[in-house]
Amino acid sequence: MMVRTLLSLINLGVIAAAVAIWLAFPQYAGVAVYGLLGWMLLTFIVMYSPWGNRPVSSSSNGAAAPSTASFGALPASAPLPSAPPTPASTPAIDFCVFCGTTLPAGANRCPACGHPVVGL
Repeated sequence: MMVRTLLSLINLGVIAAAVAIWLAFPQYAGVAVYGLLGWMLLTFIVMYSPWGNRPVSSSSNGAAAPSTASFGALPASAPLPSAPPTPASTPAIDFCVFCGTTLPAGANRCPACGHPVVGL
């Protein structure tokens, strides 16, 4: 988090320097623009690399606190779904998404255009 904040502040300074070079020395505008693009690419790589995404610690020595959360894993006591949801549990739509015609209840195809009914 600190790396991202620091790089964001430095990026503002680099952008200001590139604009100042572009305005004060138009003959070096290309160098300023390509230098700015290179810097932005480098900071983009650093921000989204493991160095920029490391967890923020609350300890005094700077070590990252171990994570106890396991995202994507279900608790051992959670029941697993046994079957997909039934069609009765999904909301029915009452118009054709292709042509806008009102559909009769329980229709599998649109009476106007013949497209299959798309459920939500």
